[in-house]
Amino acid sequence: GPLAALGAVAAAGAGPHAAPFTPGSPLARAASRRPPAALIASRIPPDAEVRLHFLLSSVRLGNQARYQAWYAGRHLAWPGAGAAATSAAVVDTVRFVVAVYRPSAAVLVSDVLPRWALLGWLVTVPRSPAGCAAAAAAAVADWAAFDPASDSFMAAEPAALLMLHSLPRYAHVTASVLDALVGKSGASGVDERALSAGADALVSRGVLRSFDRLAGAPEVPAGLRARVRAVFGRHLSQGAGVKAEEDKAGAAPNAAPTTTTASPGATAPASI
Repeated sequence: GPLAALGAVAAAGAGPHAAPFTPGSPLARAASRRPPAALIASRIPPDAEVRLHFLLSSVRLGNQARYQAWYAGRHLAWPGAGAAATSAAVVDTVRFVVAVYRPSAAVLVSDVLPRWALLGWLVTVPRSPAGCAAAAAAAVADWAAFDPASDSFMAAEPAALLMLHSLPRYAHVTASVLDALVGKSGASGVDERALSAGADALVSRGVLRSFDRLAGAPEVPAGLRARVRAVFGRHLSQGAGVKAEEDKAGAAPNAAPTTTTASPGATAPASI
């Protein structure tokens, strides 16, 4: 599942975000479970944590590019950092944004950079497809282990909003995050009850009205749309996803998703 997939990335990392451990060690086994927020926060250097809090509490959406570039140069791709180190640092940062940072009520209703937009940039920073996939897995790890008895909707909110706001212009980001969330969940041991419980929390708090947009987006591969309908079926309108596919059938029923390398968090264009 998404949590287990992060262990190899952390093990391969080097630099300020690295922690020395080997397969089978206690820390490696811990990587297969959702760690406490304090452990996730400990993976972020103090000055990086200060910068992340600044980005997510003081920078207006649309003005974040130069701050992101500074953060990347200092904490994600420092001089001499290899691809594995960058990937590990990105995963640590994504996990911090999702699992540790909680915006205040005032920030939530302001025009400050939201968590989903920062994630939209972070998941495109790694230099390899495997690194980008690991970042997407980190974005959904808390949702994949959602426990309604102890978890808040905020654990699933940034990934859900990222997927929605990325359509249609950045459909490759939506597809990557969806693939980490539901693409292989039937075979990789992800508890679909946890995914559904997270969806319940999102809908009940008004973050999403339904999963119709994800189930019917023609920009998303058909296999992923089918998985959305299978996993989140009770959060769909009757026939959701089917009509959208029928509308496109005559033109390009098997059209590939957008492959632009841009990210929804790079400049946060008004169209999303």
